[in-house]
Amino acid sequence: MLLKELEGYKKQLASLQSSLRRANLVSQFSMEKKEKEQLLDGGSDVGIRKRLQTNKESLTSSASNITENLINLRRMMVSRVEQSEQAMGTLVTSSRQVGETFDEFRSMSGHIQNSRKLLTKYGRRECTDKLLIFLALVFFFASVLYIIKKRLFSSSDNDVHYPDLVPSA
Repeated sequence: MLLKELEGYKKQLASLQSSLRRANLVSQFSMEKKEKEQLLDGGSDVGIRKRLQTNKESLTSSASNITENLINLRRMMVSRVEQSEQAMGTLVTSSRQVGETFDEFRSMSGHIQNSRKLLTKYGRRECTDKLLIFLALVFFFASVLYIIKKRLFSSSDNDVHYPDLVPSA
């Protein structure tokens, strides 16, 4: 966008320069033509000098106006170039930041994948631990029931007596 404006200003500068040249040529031709007519008409020297003076003054003022316009145009072009340099610098820094952010997100995605693997592994271990605890409880209760069954429902031949603990009657 700035380049298009710069191109437009360059075209405007070229057209102003060419119009200045054309205006100078046209005014020179018209001045020469008037001078020839006045010489052929035999006009007075004072009148001719006044006319030449006013023509030169008007040419000088138009040339100075065109020069001022060209200077203003140059200033505008310089300011646009500076603005485009600033915009370019901003784009460079923001693109660098975007690249750094992309690299950071890439490393974060690796960490997230590792975390997901660990969570699924811990989930499997949790299920295995629950199963082992259940089997241990079943084995424990089976052992307790076996011991209770042997002590309560066993025949007197298999009983174990502890003489110190049982008082004699």
